[in-house]
Amino acid sequence: MGLGFKKFVEYMTTREISPCKIINVILYSIVLVMPFIVTRNYYSPYLGAKLLFMYIAGTILLFAAVLTKNEMMKMYKEKIIVLCYFASLVFTTIFSIDIDTAIIGKQDRGEGLIILGIYFLSFLMSAKYLKITKKMIKAVLIVSCIMGIYCILQFYGFDIFLSILSKKIISFGSIALIGNKNFASTYILIFLSLSVPLYIFKGEKIYYVCSLILFGALLCTTTRGCWIAFAIMCVVGLSFVIKRKELWIRTGIVIFSLGIVFTMLNQTSNGKLSSRFRSIGQEISQVDEKGVGSLGTNRVAIWIITMKSIEKHPFMGAGLDSLQYRINRDEFEEHRIFIKKYNEIIDKAHNEFIELWACGGIVSLICYIVLIVVILKELIRAMKKHNDDKYKIMFLFFITYLMQSFVNISMVACASIYWIMLGAIVQQYRLAKEEEPDNVNAMSL
Repeated sequence: MGLGFKKFVEYMTTREISPCKIINVILYSIVLVMPFIVTRNYYSPYLGAKLLFMYIAGTILLFAAVLTKNEMMKMYKEKIIVLCYFASLVFTTIFSIDIDTAIIGKQDRGEGLIILGIYFLSFLMSAKYLKITKKMIKAVLIVSCIMGIYCILQFYGFDIFLSILSKKIISFGSIALIGNKNFASTYILIFLSLSVPLYIFKGEKIYYVCSLILFGALLCTTTRGCWIAFAIMCVVGLSFVIKRKELWIRTGIVIFSLGIVFTMLNQTSNGKLSSRFRSIGQEISQVDEKGVGSLGTNRVAIWIITMKSIEKHPFMGAGLDSLQYRINRDEFEEHRIFIKKYNEIIDKAHNEFIELWACGGIVSLICYIVLIVVILKELIRAMKKHNDDKYKIMFLFFITYLMQSFVNISMVACASIYWIMLGAIVQQYRLAKEEEPDNVNAMSL
């Protein structure tokens, strides 16, 4: 037995393990496994273990980056922008209001400099090494559907994990294993923005089934911002298929089927979904009575107060995850009135761009916007130059995430996936631009 163990150790220590394989295992584990991790013995059951997982994943990716330093040292414009972005955040962190918060993030948020650094590292690794295959795409969508089914069960009051986790956890509807309806809806929307276009352009039944499950889950989260983002995606998507008659039947099937899903969920919940839709009009009609700040579940009020703070210090950020400290410093009286009126504090801007400006500073915001513009420009060029629908699918995913980010909060379970997928987008159009269709990383959907 001792000899057998010795041989096993010798085999494992002498066997060559490709850094590329390690990177792919880590990146896919972030997408497939990390969002499902919860624990009862942690300060934040839905977040704490996810953060720990990301710290470990980031450490391994950093080690892999060292092993592949010759490749990782090669520069291209998207990498340069991301490195400038990270450098600007480091500078902001040094001069932040609370340096500990800026580095590790707030206890119930966790998006400090370390996690942003892991996002960026994941992006760079994905852009270079991620292997994308039909099999893995289907696996990712199927796993996301498991989360979606759980969302739907929660919508009807079934939540098997609440009895297992700490008693301090309170169910606020369809929060999945993400911990918040807004965050759960962003997670679902990420994969729904892939499954619907995949079915329409590729026609495989698995994508159709995933689309129905994920759309039902999105409805069950009852988050209007993500509903609107999905609607915008559908409108843009229709512009891609309107001149292609061969796609009309599948498009019609999707529209009809999603309508059936909405009707079934609405009828079995005593009109809960239609009531939520009507609340949009009700909020608008009550502006004169409650004020413009009440729009979007008080989001407009948060934006106004945050922008007032930015006006006082437009260039320097307060440090990542430090918005509450900045608001208290710059608009203490406004914040006090807000808390009294709405019974909540402002610790996030509910708009990723305003949040980045307030906490990361103007240079960080500019870097992120430049990165978005560059990627959108390259995707549009690829759509025009190459007869491949995968670029349309990537474009729809990208704009859908951006649309929801105008009214939502970045968080670990979703943002980490977004940055990995963003890297995959960069990889694909760069491979096409370099005319390397035989590259093993090239995706064929």
